Amino acid sequence: MKGDRGPQGYPPAVTTDKAHSRERFESLARSPAGWLMAAAELRMSADLVGDRFAEAVGNWLEGREPGRYLHVGAVFLMLAGFAIEALLKGIVLAGNPSTVSHGRLPKWLLNHDLSGLMQRANVPLTGDEDELLRRLVEAVQWRGRYPVPRHAGELPDSHSVGIPDVNAFRALYDRLERELSRTVGYVGGPLGNGGSYRPRSG
Repeated sequence: MKGDRGPQGYPPAVTTDKAHSRERFESLARSPAGWLMAAAELRMSADLVGDRFAEAVGNWLEGREPGRYLHVGAVFLMLAGFAIEALLKGIVLAGNPSTVSHGRLPKWLLNHDLSGLMQRANVPLTGDEDELLRRLVEAVQWRGRYPVPRHAGELPDSHSVGIPDVNAFRALYDRLERELSRTVGYVGGPLGNGGSYRPRSG
């Protein structure tokens, strides 16, 4: 509309509201503490589901009635995958805040490529973590939400979740949480478990 144009017919400059929104977005996106908090909330949710799942599996293995939580393993992996993803993205952005620019995240940061994020975060994989990451990606993309993937070629022959997956996730999470925590001066263990923030010295 003609009334929306600035002096001499040029488009108006970015409004204060838009500039403020972009500044706020970039501040939040670049905040390691924000990613750490998001990851911690997902971790707590994964723990709630994972504990019930592990209990059900234990009952089943010992010949007792497993209860209704025996089949939530994929949902646990989905929440676990989102938690790991948040930590990795926080580590990447903490190391290179300029990744966030022009009020948006880059396209490569908008997917669930956990192995790629591990490489960008310069965090080496240990033991069976490569296989764990593959299964976390699968759960995040579809298995924790839908009965089938996008097409038949992505449907694996078999897939199972066990108590070792719960323990492996927690070990990987704790390792990545310590890595991200160092960038924000967080001490005292996982968020929500008596930890506290304190400014980094120097």
